Amino acid sequence: MKIIISPSKTQNESGLSHGQDKLIDRDKSLQLLSILKNLNKLEIKKIMKTSSKLTDEVYQMYHNFRENNPRYTSISLYSGLVFEQLELSTYNQNQMDYMNNNLLILSAMYGLLSPNIKIWPYRLDMTMKPNNINLYKFWQKTIEQYFNDQEWIINLASNEFSKMIKNHKDKMINIEFYQRKDDGKLRSLSYYAKKARGQFLNEMIKRQIKDIETIKTITIDGYHYSIEYSKDQNFVYIKN
Repeated sequence: MKIIISPSKTQNESGLSHGQDKLIDRDKSLQLLSILKNLNKLEIKKIMKTSSKLTDEVYQMYHNFRENNPRYTSISLYSGLVFEQLELSTYNQNQMDYMNNNLLILSAMYGLLSPNIKIWPYRLDMTMKPNNINLYKFWQKTIEQYFNDQEWIINLASNEFSKMIKNHKDKMINIEFYQRKDDGKLRSLSYYAKKARGQFLNEMIKRQIKDIETIKTITIDGYHYSIEYSKDQNFVYIKN
Protein backbone atom coordinates (compact mmCIF):
# COMPACT_ATOMS: atom_id res chain seq x y z
CA MET A 1 0.00 0.00 0.00
CA LYS A 2 1.19 3.47 -0.92
CA ILE A 3 -0.38 6.77 0.11
CA ILE A 4 -0.04 9.68 -2.31
CA ILE A 5 -0.32 13.39 -1.51
CA SER A 6 0.37 16.62 -3.37
CA PRO A 7 3.32 18.88 -2.59
CA SER A 8 2.81 22.48 -1.49
CA LYS A 9 3.96 25.75 -3.02
CA THR A 10 4.91 27.03 0.42
CA GLN A 11 8.28 25.68 1.50
CA ASN A 12 10.31 25.96 4.68
CA GLU A 13 14.02 26.31 4.00
CA SER A 14 14.92 25.70 7.63
CA GLY A 15 13.83 22.08 7.46
CA LEU A 16 15.81 18.93 8.18
CA SER A 17 18.91 18.42 6.05
CA HIS A 18 19.63 14.82 7.13
CA GLY A 19 18.03 12.30 4.83
CA GLN A 20 18.51 10.05 1.82
CA ASP A 21 19.95 11.10 -1.53
CA LYS A 22 18.20 8.68 -3.88
CA LEU A 23 15.79 10.54 -6.16
CA ILE A 24 13.57 8.36 -8.36
CA ASP A 25 15.25 9.85 -11.47
CA ARG A 26 17.96 12.38 -10.62
CA ASP A 27 18.81 13.00 -14.29
CA LYS A 28 15.24 14.04 -15.12
CA SER A 29 15.13 16.40 -12.15
CA LEU A 30 18.46 17.96 -13.07
CA GLN A 31 17.24 18.35 -16.66
CA LEU A 32 14.26 20.39 -15.44
CA LEU A 33 16.42 22.42 -13.07
CA SER A 34 18.81 23.21 -15.92
CA ILE A 35 15.94 24.38 -18.14
CA LEU A 36 14.53 26.60 -15.40
CA LYS A 37 17.96 27.98 -14.57
CA ASN A 38 18.27 29.29 -18.13
CA LEU A 39 14.90 31.03 -18.30
CA ASN A 40 14.79 34.81 -18.19
CA LYS A 41 12.32 36.71 -16.01
CA LEU A 42 9.77 37.23 -18.77
CA GLU A 43 9.75 33.51 -19.55
CA ILE A 44 9.31 32.63 -15.88
CA LYS A 45 6.47 35.11 -15.50
CA LYS A 46 4.71 33.72 -18.57
CA ILE A 47 5.11 30.06 -17.60
CA MET A 48 4.34 30.43 -13.90
CA LYS A 49 1.91 33.37 -14.03
CA THR A 50 3.68 34.96 -11.08
CA SER A 51 3.66 38.54 -9.81
CA SER A 52 6.69 40.72 -10.57
CA LYS A 53 7.99 40.28 -7.01
CA LEU A 54 7.59 36.51 -7.03
CA THR A 55 9.05 36.32 -10.54
CA ASP A 56 12.21 38.02 -9.24
CA GLU A 57 12.43 35.56 -6.34
CA VAL A 58 11.94 32.51 -8.55
CA TYR A 59 14.46 33.81 -11.09
CA GLN A 60 17.09 34.31 -8.38
CA MET A 61 16.43 30.87 -6.92
CA TYR A 62 16.94 29.10 -10.25
CA HIS A 63 19.66 31.42 -11.55
CA ASN A 64 21.71 30.70 -8.40
CA PHE A 65 21.06 26.96 -8.47
CA ARG A 66 24.07 24.70 -7.91
CA GLU A 67 24.06 20.99 -7.13
CA ASN A 68 25.85 21.70 -3.85
CA ASN A 69 23.10 24.08 -2.71
CA PRO A 70 21.39 23.11 0.58
CA ARG A 71 18.80 20.36 0.39
CA TYR A 72 16.08 19.42 2.84
CA THR A 73 13.98 16.33 3.45
CA SER A 74 10.76 16.64 1.48
CA ILE A 75 8.55 16.19 4.55
CA SER A 76 10.25 19.10 6.33
CA LEU A 77 10.53 21.36 3.25
CA TYR A 78 6.85 21.38 2.29
CA SER A 79 4.88 23.53 4.71
CA GLY A 80 1.38 23.86 3.25
CA LEU A 81 -1.94 23.12 4.95
CA VAL A 82 -1.78 19.33 4.48
CA PHE A 83 1.71 19.15 5.98
CA GLU A 84 0.73 21.39 8.91
CA GLN A 85 -1.64 18.65 10.10
CA LEU A 86 1.15 16.10 10.58
CA GLU A 87 2.24 15.72 14.19
CA LEU A 88 5.78 14.83 13.17
CA SER A 89 7.38 15.65 16.52
CA THR A 90 5.12 13.12 18.28
CA TYR A 91 5.74 10.14 15.97
CA ASN A 92 7.64 7.21 17.42
CA GLN A 93 10.16 5.25 15.36
CA ASN A 94 7.59 2.74 14.11
CA GLN A 95 5.34 5.56 12.94
CA MET A 96 8.26 7.31 11.23
CA ASP A 97 9.17 4.06 9.49
CA TYR A 98 5.56 3.61 8.37
CA MET A 99 5.52 7.14 6.95
CA ASN A 100 8.83 6.75 5.12
CA ASN A 101 7.87 3.36 3.69
CA ASN A 102 4.28 4.11 2.67
CA LEU A 103 3.93 7.82 1.92
CA LEU A 104 4.79 9.30 -1.48
CA ILE A 105 4.70 13.00 -2.35
CA LEU A 106 3.99 13.67 -6.02
CA SER A 107 6.14 16.40 -7.53
CA ALA A 108 6.43 18.16 -10.89
CA MET A 109 10.16 18.57 -10.26
CA TYR A 110 11.05 15.23 -8.69
CA GLY A 111 8.33 12.82 -9.83
CA LEU A 112 7.88 10.83 -6.64
CA LEU A 113 9.34 11.56 -3.22
CA SER A 114 9.61 9.58 -0.03
CA PRO A 115 9.39 11.82 3.05
CA ASN A 116 13.07 11.36 3.95
CA ILE A 117 14.48 12.13 0.48
CA LYS A 118 16.54 15.33 0.32
CA ILE A 119 15.55 17.88 -2.34
CA TRP A 120 16.37 21.41 -3.44
CA PRO A 121 13.68 24.08 -2.97
CA TYR A 122 11.80 24.82 -6.19
CA ARG A 123 8.64 26.21 -7.74
CA LEU A 124 6.96 24.14 -10.45
CA ASP A 125 3.44 22.78 -10.98
CA MET A 126 2.24 20.03 -13.29
CA THR A 127 0.28 22.50 -15.41
CA MET A 128 3.39 24.57 -16.24
CA LYS A 129 5.29 23.85 -19.46
CA PRO A 130 8.97 24.87 -19.28
CA ASN A 131 10.39 24.70 -22.81
CA ASN A 132 6.93 23.43 -23.84
CA ILE A 133 7.50 20.20 -21.92
CA ASN A 134 4.30 18.42 -20.90
CA LEU A 135 5.23 17.34 -17.38
CA TYR A 136 2.63 14.56 -17.29
CA LYS A 137 4.26 12.94 -20.32
CA PHE A 138 7.73 13.78 -19.00
CA TRP A 139 7.17 11.71 -15.84
CA GLN A 140 4.72 9.13 -17.24
CA LYS A 141 7.06 6.19 -17.83
CA THR A 142 8.92 6.67 -14.55
CA ILE A 143 5.68 6.84 -12.55
CA GLU A 144 4.03 3.92 -14.34
CA GLN A 145 7.01 1.65 -13.78
CA TYR A 146 7.12 2.46 -10.09
CA PHE A 147 3.47 1.63 -9.47
CA ASN A 148 3.41 -1.54 -11.57
CA ASP A 149 4.31 -3.60 -8.49
CA GLN A 150 2.04 -1.81 -6.02
CA GLU A 151 -1.20 -3.40 -4.84
CA TRP A 152 -3.16 -0.37 -3.60
CA ILE A 153 -2.74 3.40 -3.88
CA ILE A 154 -4.53 5.54 -1.30
CA ASN A 155 -5.21 8.83 -3.07
CA LEU A 156 -5.06 11.92 -0.84
CA ALA A 157 -3.69 14.09 -3.66
CA SER A 158 -5.37 16.83 -5.69
CA ASN A 159 -6.65 16.09 -9.19
CA GLU A 160 -3.71 18.01 -10.68
CA PHE A 161 -1.21 15.60 -9.17
CA SER A 162 -3.19 12.34 -9.01
CA LYS A 163 -3.46 12.56 -12.82
CA MET A 164 0.22 11.59 -12.85
CA ILE A 165 -0.97 8.05 -12.04
CA LYS A 166 -3.90 7.92 -14.46
CA ASN A 167 -2.93 4.48 -15.82
CA HIS A 168 -3.23 2.84 -12.40
CA LYS A 169 -6.80 3.85 -11.55
CA ASP A 170 -7.71 0.20 -10.99
CA LYS A 171 -5.44 0.22 -7.92
CA MET A 172 -6.52 3.60 -6.57
CA ILE A 173 -8.71 4.24 -3.54
CA ASN A 174 -9.91 7.85 -3.76
CA ILE A 175 -10.57 9.59 -0.44
CA GLU A 176 -13.13 12.41 -0.69
CA PHE A 177 -14.35 14.84 1.96
CA TYR A 178 -17.71 16.63 2.01
CA GLN A 179 -19.53 18.88 4.43
CA ARG A 180 -23.31 18.78 4.80
CA LYS A 181 -24.72 22.29 4.67
CA ASP A 182 -27.91 23.64 6.25
CA ASP A 183 -29.85 22.89 3.08
CA GLY A 184 -28.84 19.23 3.35
CA LYS A 185 -26.60 19.31 0.30
CA LEU A 186 -23.02 18.05 0.34
CA ARG A 187 -20.21 20.38 -0.66
CA SER A 188 -16.47 19.94 -0.91
CA LEU A 189 -14.61 23.13 -0.03
CA SER A 190 -10.95 23.34 -1.03
CA TYR A 191 -9.52 24.64 2.26
CA TYR A 192 -11.38 22.15 4.44
CA ALA A 193 -10.70 19.26 2.06
CA LYS A 194 -6.96 19.99 2.16
CA LYS A 195 -6.99 20.18 5.93
CA ALA A 196 -8.93 16.92 6.16
CA ARG A 197 -6.43 15.18 3.86
CA GLY A 198 -3.62 16.11 6.22
CA GLN A 199 -5.56 15.01 9.29
CA PHE A 200 -6.50 11.74 7.57
CA LEU A 201 -2.87 11.07 6.67
CA ASN A 202 -1.80 11.88 10.22
CA GLU A 203 -4.29 9.32 11.55
CA MET A 204 -3.08 6.66 9.10
CA ILE A 205 0.50 7.23 10.22
CA LYS A 206 -0.32 7.20 13.94
CA ARG A 207 -2.32 3.97 13.58
CA GLN A 208 0.06 2.52 10.95
CA ILE A 209 -2.89 1.36 8.86
CA LYS A 210 -2.05 -1.31 6.31
CA ASP A 211 -5.40 -2.63 5.02
CA ILE A 212 -8.32 -1.12 3.15
CA GLU A 213 -11.11 -2.05 5.57
CA THR A 214 -9.41 -0.33 8.50
CA ILE A 215 -9.26 2.90 6.47
CA LYS A 216 -13.07 3.00 6.67
CA THR A 217 -12.89 3.23 10.49
CA ILE A 218 -10.99 6.53 10.46
CA THR A 219 -12.84 9.52 11.90
CA ILE A 220 -11.22 12.96 11.94
CA ASP A 221 -12.60 16.38 12.88
CA GLY A 222 -16.20 15.19 12.56
CA TYR A 223 -15.72 13.38 9.24
CA HIS A 224 -16.85 9.76 9.09
CA TYR A 225 -17.03 7.11 6.37
CA SER A 226 -20.35 7.12 4.53
CA ILE A 227 -21.66 3.77 3.35
CA GLU A 228 -24.45 5.58 1.50
CA TYR A 229 -22.23 7.81 -0.63
CA SER A 230 -19.14 5.63 -0.99
CA LYS A 231 -18.97 3.44 -4.07
CA ASP A 232 -16.40 0.88 -5.21
CA GLN A 233 -13.01 2.60 -4.90
CA ASN A 234 -14.33 6.05 -3.96
CA PHE A 235 -14.42 6.37 -0.18
CA VAL A 236 -16.57 9.33 0.89
CA TYR A 237 -16.25 10.94 4.32
CA ILE A 238 -18.95 13.34 5.47
CA LYS A 239 -19.04 15.99 8.18
CA ASN A 240 -22.57 16.83 9.30
